[in-house]
Amino acid sequence: MARFRNTLALLLAAALAGCGGSPRGLWPGGIRRFEGAGGVRHGSGLWTYWYPDGQLRERGTYANGHRVGIWSQWYPPGQRASRGERVWVPEHHASERHGMWTTWHENGQKRTEGLYDLGERDGHWDGWNADGSVDVRVTGEYRAGQRVE
Repeated sequence: MARFRNTLALLLAAALAGCGGSPRGLWPGGIRRFEGAGGVRHGSGLWTYWYPDGQLRERGTYANGHRVGIWSQWYPPGQRASRGERVWVPEHHASERHGMWTTWHENGQKRTEGLYDLGERDGHWDGWNADGSVDVRVTGEYRAGQRVE
């Protein structure tokens, strides 16, 4: 009887340990789709997302269900697409880009770099075309999301 209780206790402990793990999702075929911390509803902690082919798609942190902190995205071939900080803005009911953001073209060439202020471009922005030449449509000064001449 003691042996049965010990076996039952071990099985129960193993089952309960499995319930406390990180939320995970899979694409068809068993390839990772997402993995995170803090509960199925994006509680708090680091989350990572993958494309159906298994390539890294996005990584960042949630706090109380909202995207905050540094977030990075990648194109399907594995080249970095963007990187910057997000903050939760209750008045907007959204996590907005804030602070320095950089984006890249699929060929790895930098596309844009500049500051956001609660989701709007603010200050000096630089832009480049895929061949590395300056993108004059983007490069310039911005206030409250609008380009100023």
